[in-house]
Amino acid sequence: MKIKAVKKRLSVQAVQKNVLEVSEDRYRRLFETAQDGILILAANTGKIKDVNPFLLNMLGYAKKDILEKKLWQIGAFKDAKASKKAFLELQTKEYVRYEDLPLETKDGHKIAVEFVSNVYLVDQKRVIQCNIRDITVRKEAEESIQRSLKEKEALLKELHHRVKNNLQIISGLLQLKLFNSKNKEVIDVFKQVQERIRVMALVHQKLCESKDFMSIDISEYINELVNELILAYGIDRKKIMVNVNVVKVLLKIDIAVPCGLIINELLTNSFKYAFPEDRKGEIAISLSSNRKGMLEILVSDNGIGFSKGFNIYKVKTMGLRIVIDTIQTQLGGKISFSSAGGTWFKLTFQS
Repeated sequence: MKIKAVKKRLSVQAVQKNVLEVSEDRYRRLFETAQDGILILAANTGKIKDVNPFLLNMLGYAKKDILEKKLWQIGAFKDAKASKKAFLELQTKEYVRYEDLPLETKDGHKIAVEFVSNVYLVDQKRVIQCNIRDITVRKEAEESIQRSLKEKEALLKELHHRVKNNLQIISGLLQLKLFNSKNKEVIDVFKQVQERIRVMALVHQKLCESKDFMSIDISEYINELVNELILAYGIDRKKIMVNVNVVKVLLKIDIAVPCGLIINELLTNSFKYAFPEDRKGEIAISLSSNRKGMLEILVSDNGIGFSKGFNIYKVKTMGLRIVIDTIQTQLGGKISFSSAGGTWFKLTFQS
């Protein structure tokens, strides 16, 4: 019986040994054929105990140049202070990751690597495995993309700047015509055109000042637009108060320009017609948004209002036609109107 027990024990040990050998052989094959660099370090001393062929090829070192040395003793890891600090951090946290670590090959060629280290147990001994992946090509591609983006941003900024300047030149040409005209209707039409040009020029100016050159802070834009209109019409703020309450929201050019045109037309309409015979009054302008991404523009005044039976959809004046066409055609929104105790316009649309 004892002989059988011994034979059985020896058989189990043989099986375990075979399993261990197979496991070690599999690990060695993975280690040798891995397409990332791998270093095995002693956790207590930091000395390199093993290195795979991929890392040797990557750095241009022979195995004898690396084994039994510490990271900061190898030329590739030139920043000895940083390497020592990383090793101490690794001993404490048992994990270190560097997404962009600069290394230098034996022949002086600089490469960028992703460096990940873990501490684990092997035969009750703590060892460190460092996985090193060459990301030089990826980094160069990212840098190339960043350069391309900066170039495109510069071109886009220049484009907005030139559009703004060209619009201002057109406005200036119209101003010259105004000086030479005595026809009140012609002067009025030219001024209205100038105002609409100002709306578009101001958007491009704000786009030049924005960070992404694609969207603007609608609050800043509308406040500046209102101030310019007040100056253009010589409005006495003591007689006509203009209150602006606009949320800070970023809008792209295809939304910002229509919003500017709508507010320009409605505010101009109030300036011209709401307070005849030097009447005092108040105008309110607001723009708000809700959780569903809907924007709401509200422009109201406490002036004389429109005549009884006024139908906004049958109006023939250019300003209000622009408002209706802009909200319905360009923005796909809705318009509400009231003329009881003044004038009140509400426009809702998807941002």
